Amino acid sequence: LDSDGAELLSDHLKCFSQLRALSLNACRLNNDGCIELSIGATSCPELTSLSLSSNEIGDDGASALAEALPEFQNEGLTSLILSRNSVEGPGAASLMEAWIRLTRLQTLDLNDNLLDDDAVTDVLRAIEVVFSDGIGVVEVALVLVLVLVVLV
Repeated sequence: LDSDGAELLSDHLKCFSQLRALSLNACRLNNDGCIELSIGATSCPELTSLSLSSNEIGDDGASALAEALPEFQNEGLTSLILSRNSVEGPGAASLMEAWIRLTRLQTLDLNDNLLDDDAVTDVLRAIEVVFSDGIGVVEVALVLVLVLVVLV
């Protein structure tokens, strides 16, 4: 699904305003495509599940998605799956900032991305804020693809 295909899909999502789940796993969706999809997905305010695993989404795509996430606050996005992509520090930081404001998000899956130590710190801070605010997150999946550094 190249950026032209994602733009076409984005344009047509407005016809599906009652869409509750969208799964575009392993579609070769890249940053440009994710940016287009983020724009179109805001036409689906009842979207509760968005799965974009096994794609080619990096920081720019993740950041664009994070900017669009507040649009889903009314009905409440409950599941966001971004496993097996190329999200690193800046993209993870943007997602964490958005997650803190999404009170209904129950599943956030960043499994098998390229999170570095700073990104892990951002994730842990967001988890601390979310849990201290009493927001009920059911699942946070993280598998770090990096060289483990032992902190003393």
